[in-house]
Amino acid sequence: MSKDLRSLLESGLSDLGLTFDEVQVKKLLQYSDLILKWNKTYNLTAIKTSEEVIVKHLLDSLSVCKILQKLAEKGNKKVLDVGCGAGLPSLPCSMFSPDLSFTLVDSVGKKIMFVTQVCTLLGLKHVFPKHERIEDEPRSNKFSVITSRAFTSLENFVELTRDLLEEDGRWLALKAKLEKNEISAIPDDIEIEEILDLKVPFLNETRCIVILKKKIFE
Repeated sequence: MSKDLRSLLESGLSDLGLTFDEVQVKKLLQYSDLILKWNKTYNLTAIKTSEEVIVKHLLDSLSVCKILQKLAEKGNKKVLDVGCGAGLPSLPCSMFSPDLSFTLVDSVGKKIMFVTQVCTLLGLKHVFPKHERIEDEPRSNKFSVITSRAFTSLENFVELTRDLLEEDGRWLALKAKLEKNEISAIPDDIEIEEILDLKVPFLNETRCIVILKKKIFE
């Protein structure tokens, strides 16, 4: 891994206000290498260069890390990542959140195989990859945060996972673009708590995070 890539990553982490050490930087760079290595065979992402992986995957995912940590710690500290793909956003966030538990679900076997390999190689023992459709996740399992990154519409996201969210939990949806009709389609018993614009270092593209919760009826 070149010095320039390390500098790019470390500069981005600093811009995001994340405190990091050599171990975390090394793991993130290893993860980046693994994405590109596996991508040659398994087509995990359309991104083909190390620089793009660092900016568009790692730093993009880590732009929500502090928000995710804050909300998860208010509940049972369990995070569910739906349609996790190559492990985004949860794998990068897990490297900064050792006290949280991450369950990563995807219906595509090769993607979960990749995530499992990453967890083994990087020693991420608090991350639990699962090859399944989200509809098959036992409803007895409850999570304080359910997140997704470019998974589906807000309406489908909450409908597919509403029985898995703690009563006072939160959904975190990472979006590149949020359409008005997507907001209007949200079920009546769900409300948007906040929409935050995200600034991803070195990325001149629109990003936001939508925080949703269950309505409380008196």
